[in-house]
Amino acid sequence: MKRMMCRIFLCLIALGLCSCQESNYSKHEKGFHVPEGDPVVGQSLFKELRCVSCHTVAGVDIKTEENDILQNKVRLGGESYQVTSYGHLITSIIDPNHKIAEKYINSLPENEKTDKLTSPMVVYNDDLTVRELIDLATFLHSHYVKKQKPYGYYYYPY
Repeated sequence: MKRMMCRIFLCLIALGLCSCQESNYSKHEKGFHVPEGDPVVGQSLFKELRCVSCHTVAGVDIKTEENDILQNKVRLGGESYQVTSYGHLITSIIDPNHKIAEKYINSLPENEKTDKLTSPMVVYNDDLTVRELIDLATFLHSHYVKKQKPYGYYYYPY
């Protein structure tokens, strides 16, 4: 029953976030709020779940003894004109196939690139608690920095 409630809550999070308009750089989406997370716990989860074998986080040096899965790791965080919102991070964690990083796609040989490309990211929906999901997203979100847009620059939000 607890696991079923967790799945229902995760689905509600995804639905709520997908229907919200992205506002200025904000942790919470319009009309949707989750409790504060702990970025320190999120960082330890990032290492424990072996996210470091495919991802790096700007400004964070996480040592691991594991072999890397990707040679060209996908970088998370850092400066960007369009900061990844808290909602997009949660969506990416619970549905890794909703948007696949161009850096990963470009690292594949031409014969492996197809229209139905899936992310190599492990789906942890049955393993993560809601608290862990919130902590992980809080850790990642805390490493994004919004860059000042040059005069006349327009970025179409996705």
